[in-house]
Amino acid sequence: MHRFGYSGIKGDIPQDIMELIVAINGIRHSDSIHRMEYPNDYLSMESVSKLTSVKYSNAIGGIIASDERILEIVFHGTAPDGRSEEEIAGYRDALNQIRFEPDSLDFDRDSVFELYSLMNMGKSDSRVYRDGDGDVTLVGPDGTGHVILSTVPADEIDYCMEQLFKSYRSLYDRGCEPLLYIPCIILDFLCIDPLPDGNEKASRLLTELMLYKEGIDVCRYISIDEYIYFNITEYRDCLREFSEGWQDNSGSYFPFIRYFLRALLECYTVLDTRFVMLESRRKGKFQTVEDILSKTDNAMTLEEVEDALPNISSYLLKKSLKTMIAQGKVKKVGNTKGTRYKLNHR
Repeated sequence: MHRFGYSGIKGDIPQDIMELIVAINGIRHSDSIHRMEYPNDYLSMESVSKLTSVKYSNAIGGIIASDERILEIVFHGTAPDGRSEEEIAGYRDALNQIRFEPDSLDFDRDSVFELYSLMNMGKSDSRVYRDGDGDVTLVGPDGTGHVILSTVPADEIDYCMEQLFKSYRSLYDRGCEPLLYIPCIILDFLCIDPLPDGNEKASRLLTELMLYKEGIDVCRYISIDEYIYFNITEYRDCLREFSEGWQDNSGSYFPFIRYFLRALLECYTVLDTRFVMLESRRKGKFQTVEDILSKTDNAMTLEEVEDALPNISSYLLKKSLKTMIAQGKVKKVGNTKGTRYKLNHR
């Protein structure tokens, strides 16, 4: 039987995971300053994030709709047409409950079923866990099913969920590091697979809720669902690897914690660099590449630097970066289309 003790996150933590936590907390400080300076911009980003979260969370489950149609359903209250659009509207309702009334929810049985009911537009009010056994499978392009999660038998769900709720409350009340324990709770929720359907989608809502409870609300402004969508293979690989040793407690939480922290750091990085570019445009004066890179601890893409320096030609900008790299002033991070640049002393 699986134990919900989480002793592994109370001992020696891998160095790279600690570095990710330090990086996230560093950007959170900058974020608190930006909120006071640019309240209207945060409101605008909140709307975009909601639209993006609804779009990509549903897309992960294979539910696709045009941006125009999602916009109508999410912001204009257009009635959904068919089951797929009902799922889009249901995710909107659950997300609104979390973002606008987080104090009305907790990580407990009642809140899990309330969010499940909202996800299903009130059509699933039985408040009972799934009653059948079976692993979670993903059907590939060739029609072959692949097991991504080995879940617990139906008759063990109630016990496992009660243990999970108690463990969460204990970790929360003791002030444990939320960036370590939240991904563990979510990973166990996914391995239990308690709801009749929509467990992956529910897990993303519960992630945002638990982050809000800890005062971490970056997902309100930058969608973490989008990151998961574009990195879904690594996400599901982590789930598959962990679930194989879930029952006998032989699996490690750290690969999934690492994935979760990278996703959260990416959200904060996008948020931080967005304000670097915003400040540059509003100052309306000539700045250098070094000026821009010095305003953030995060590496920036070429496109982000270009956006922050509209008065510098793309040719000159690339030449400047190349020279600064040769001089050792700038470090190039990665070698793909998403290459980023940052000052070396940071």
